[in-house]
Amino acid sequence: MKERLLFFIIGMLILTMGVALTFRGAIEVGTIVVTLTLGLVVQFFYPVFERALGKMQAPKGPVITK
Repeated sequence: MKERLLFFIIGMLILTMGVALTFRGAIEVGTIVVTLTLGLVVQFFYPVFERALGKMQAPKGPVITK
């Protein structure tokens, strides 16, 4: 799962740079810093949100009703 997330982040970096170059946009230090920082933030908080969502979902065990 972490490899998939890493490939997604690298893909977004390539896509961002490609779009900026295609439309002759300025790629400055801020663009690279924001792209790399967002990737790290997503990697850091992904397990936290995954655990939180897992706790909010219905239990996976058998449901006994009378």
